[in-house]
Amino acid sequence: MKTYHYTLLFFLLAISFAFSLPVPRSEENPPEREGKDYAVFFYVTKFQPGWQGLPDTKTEVEALSKELRDNYGFIEPELVPNPTKQQIYDKIAAWNERLGPDDQVLFFFSMHGYYDPASELGYLIAADGISKDRYYKTWLDYNSLRPYFAQCKAKHVLVALDACYSGSFGNIEKSPDYPAYDEDLDCESQIATSFDYRVRQYVCAGSREAKTPGKSLFAAKMLETLRRGATNADGILRFEDLTYALGKIRTPEPVHGAFSGHEPGGQFVFVHKNACAPKPDRDGDDVPDGVDKCPDTWGSRADGCPQEIRADNTALDLQAWKNARQLNTEPAYRDYLRQFPNGEFKDAANVALRRIEGEAIRRREDIAWEVALEKNTPATYKKYLADYPAGLYRDEADTKIKALELADNREVVRNKPTQNGGIENNSEKPVSSVTAPVVIENYLKAIGGKEALKRVNDMKMSMTASAEGQIFDLVIQRKMPNKVVMTMLVSGFVLSQTKFDGEKGVVMDMNGEVQALNEVSLKTFKEQSGIFEEIEYATNGTKLQLKGVEKVEGRDAYKLEITTPFGTKITDFFDKATWLKIRSVEIEQGDEGPVTSTTDYEDYRTVSGIKVPYTMKMSGSTPIPMAFKVQLVDINKGIPNSEFYID
Repeated sequence: MKTYHYTLLFFLLAISFAFSLPVPRSEENPPEREGKDYAVFFYVTKFQPGWQGLPDTKTEVEALSKELRDNYGFIEPELVPNPTKQQIYDKIAAWNERLGPDDQVLFFFSMHGYYDPASELGYLIAADGISKDRYYKTWLDYNSLRPYFAQCKAKHVLVALDACYSGSFGNIEKSPDYPAYDEDLDCESQIATSFDYRVRQYVCAGSREAKTPGKSLFAAKMLETLRRGATNADGILRFEDLTYALGKIRTPEPVHGAFSGHEPGGQFVFVHKNACAPKPDRDGDDVPDGVDKCPDTWGSRADGCPQEIRADNTALDLQAWKNARQLNTEPAYRDYLRQFPNGEFKDAANVALRRIEGEAIRRREDIAWEVALEKNTPATYKKYLADYPAGLYRDEADTKIKALELADNREVVRNKPTQNGGIENNSEKPVSSVTAPVVIENYLKAIGGKEALKRVNDMKMSMTASAEGQIFDLVIQRKMPNKVVMTMLVSGFVLSQTKFDGEKGVVMDMNGEVQALNEVSLKTFKEQSGIFEEIEYATNGTKLQLKGVEKVEGRDAYKLEITTPFGTKITDFFDKATWLKIRSVEIEQGDEGPVTSTTDYEDYRTVSGIKVPYTMKMSGSTPIPMAFKVQLVDINKGIPNSEFYID
């Protein structure tokens, strides 16, 4: 599956950028805390006879889940469709064991509700709730539900009830007349204060007397509030901010309150991915772009612009230049340009920097060539060519590769009888028992077989890597024929998300800005005609060439050069013993020249009859090698088309 290789490579730029982010917080990372944020959505679309169906609950909770995951850092919210009464109890109990003391959790219910004035009890109607249940045995009453929330290990619990008569859950409090933002506290203190106390809060779509519409105003207003964020600029949406916004709905008017275990002063908080982010400062001169009159040029003046060199500063400029030229080092020239960005010798300083950079590149190439000569193998010469495709020694490298491969691809035939009855002297003949199509055919058999692979309609993979003190989460969703969504998170917050709907594609950065994919990126996605592209090699114009056998981490592997219909070249390596793909290599054109990306595949496991690599090690295009560990693989679980929708 070169799918993994293409997909992971697309995120290398985002990963490289993430390494430059300061720890523990940056524009992407809000103030860190020990706990995580979770959400569980229970919704019912189909009920027992006698109850009207609620088809909109599915799309409503999916939209809320997506917003919390993408923009508020919630850890892959769980959707529980059409649960029975017992399944709701069991699911909450399971989450109670999973959650930690510093976590936040939202339990959201979207289904029918009922209130019995005689007993003053409220109920939720699960998928198995009987319509005319005289004693309400199949209904889920709030008195039985509240103890489950009380026993939850999470410090913050918020219950949201989108159901008729749901105000019967608890004691109702008055909606605030204004948002909860405290001007006297900075952003980090706002969050820290909220986590000082235990939280047990709830919010309902209406009072105990109120019926709610089938198409929920409550869910729509909650989604709108999350998308707009808090009224303050720091990106913190507290419980009182939420109830203030929900209070704008008049019929029926949502209600809220606290229940057993709540500590006064505690607030459930939704922390946006850019919460507490410093103001943008592109040139790094500590003058925010909003007031910087020279936002793209470092400057020492209060308005963010460089100091102008006056006549009395010319002598200082000259002396600084002489010092830099005497040292003749990259730091010395850069220091001169920092002091005098518009100095008399700025052009000369830039020329010197380019000269030093060119010399360093040539030195690295000379060393790489000496290493190739010392090892004298096809692999090392090819690595030299991959790293330096226009290098000084490219012709010599090509010559040596051809000579070595010719020797490796010949076998000695000793004392073979000739047709006339004589004995042929020792000779060499080419070996060609395996062809490129045979390698692909055996690979497809090894991972599950063509028929099983063709039945895969959608696939979701979640994987994690850690580097430089940060946790990277990559979630890939793919759907036939060629839809894909890839989300990269850093420490739980979205760094980048890319969508391709089969025709067009967009990428969203950590600030929520959306841009169309460029032609090169679109070409890459269009080449991914399916989840398992190798099935189509024989019919879509892909060219294959078997380049012999090489060692990969001590294992003999068939080396296959693949040229896609768009002209992209990839080199894949397949284990001779198992036929599984164990390495992919691709050379891409970067901003500073060709970049060689290598992905190693390990730890294959069987999921729904398909073998999937659970470890993917990447090197070449990131500052340091990274190993992604797969946490979850879902095959044919029905990913909705809405996940791939592009406005």
